[in-house]
Amino acid sequence: MEKINGVTMDGHTVVDIDRNADEVVIPEYAKDTTYQLPLYGIKSMEVSDLMLLAQFAGLPKRLVLNDKGNLASYSLSYWSGVNAIDSVLGRAGLEWLELTDDNPYFKTVDGILYSRDGKKLLKCPAKKTGEVIIPNGVIEICAHAFGNSEIESVIFPDSLKVIGSYAFKNCSYLKNVDFGNGITQIGDSNEKDIRSFGYLFENCESLKDVNIPEQVEVIGHSAFSKSGVETVELPAGIKKICECAFDRCNIRRISLPAAVELGSDAISEVSEIHVEDGEHLPHGIIQSMSKYNGLAKYITPDSSLVVKITQGNKTTYIPKDFSGMHTTIDTDNPSMDDLLTFFHKNHVRILRFLVRSNAAKDFCNALSISDCSNEELLRLLSATNDKSMVIRAYILDALSEKEEKSEKLKL
Repeated sequence: MEKINGVTMDGHTVVDIDRNADEVVIPEYAKDTTYQLPLYGIKSMEVSDLMLLAQFAGLPKRLVLNDKGNLASYSLSYWSGVNAIDSVLGRAGLEWLELTDDNPYFKTVDGILYSRDGKKLLKCPAKKTGEVIIPNGVIEICAHAFGNSEIESVIFPDSLKVIGSYAFKNCSYLKNVDFGNGITQIGDSNEKDIRSFGYLFENCESLKDVNIPEQVEVIGHSAFSKSGVETVELPAGIKKICECAFDRCNIRRISLPAAVELGSDAISEVSEIHVEDGEHLPHGIIQSMSKYNGLAKYITPDSSLVVKITQGNKTTYIPKDFSGMHTTIDTDNPSMDDLLTFFHKNHVRILRFLVRSNAAKDFCNALSISDCSNEELLRLLSATNDKSMVIRAYILDALSEKEEKSEKLKL
């Protein structure tokens, strides 16, 4: 046994590490270690081989990596298809990464791994905190680059063009994203298997407000799906919001340009949509927020069952579930008049559906613009039960108002 620089060696094997040492240096002749020797909590460690590092568990707070090889070409045999940059340097515990200046393929800036030419950001340490300012010249944030990190804010350079899948997945502390003035597309808009891409900000539960800059034209598939986004400001020139872009987000109200194209489930949780004046509503608006033809895959118990849509001085309510409706409507490119006609043809069915669902607030909203007869209101009243007392009160109020109007007309 030999002890050197905080490391106990048995031949070429690392058998123990002094966890209280200010700095640990793994000898260059080390080839392996005892099974998953933990590195968590070690202040600083220097190692010359990334694949040797893969044999340990976790990472130290500060890592000096003297590996001169092409890290992107390393792979772990037990995780097919997963590269060592993601599987090793993405482990928990690391706050700061330093790569030897002698590596011709990569470099580190402010503790983050970049390609040598500075065009790709590959990996941010999982324990890095605070604000990250990505330097100008970076063109791509690679897939999983910030995954599980503890950063709170990120500023994109104007040079940025691509954000890879799951780039910020599980960044639960991330509150602010400044997209800069360069990127024109957030996420992927190509038609492909949606399970294999997107989810740029999945599980970023602290990311509540998103301001999409003026130059952005496309928000890609599942870009903000399953994130904490509650409000989003869109530019007037946005052209396309792809399938599931804001799916499973807690967005309740959104303003849309009339010319934008919407993918199915793009805004599945929305309860109010304001559309700028135009001849038509956004292409795909029905599929973007409804269960028309079974397209919506996820509606939470807190979701609205009807969506308020306004354009100019016109307002209507459209159900998220079209079951049992007379769907005589152009679901791809409807006008506001189409939706108004649809509502008035189906208002009783919509109200009956809301009674069955005991959705009192939605019922009140839809009832406010419907033109129910006394007979229709009485049939709705008979469909209520002890669990729908609030709805009963709304119906009784509506009946009372009709009776008052009738009495005034008699006078």
